[in-house]
Amino acid sequence: MIYLAPSYDHAASMGQNETDTTRKDRLMTRDDGRHIRTYVTKARSAIYDGKTSKKALLTLDLFTKAADKSPKAAKVWLDQLQKITENTVQDQFDRLPEGEITPLARKFAVTLLELNQQRLLEPLTP
Repeated sequence: MIYLAPSYDHAASMGQNETDTTRKDRLMTRDDGRHIRTYVTKARSAIYDGKTSKKALLTLDLFTKAADKSPKAAKVWLDQLQKITENTVQDQFDRLPEGEITPLARKFAVTLLELNQQRLLEPLTP
């Protein structure tokens, strides 16, 4: 059996630094440029493509580069990701103690994770 190592400190990447007002706006807006769908496509990693790169790689671009270097590892990650259901993600956030996260922050993070899961798995769907 293959297990993925846990990872930590993803709070900023899940919108921790956003206010509830901003989260609500990004979840509810009809403005495509402000919507959470756009927010996830603009997310940057902390990895640069090279020493002269001005901006960090977009998260999906980083995964694609890593997958190109190690297709087998990418397949393992994507196979595991495919097994994660919406309920699994929601259950994890529901386990957080009251007062640790606002309902809007919870909804924002769950939505963000679902959208990123779709983005990563999309190329696998016919």
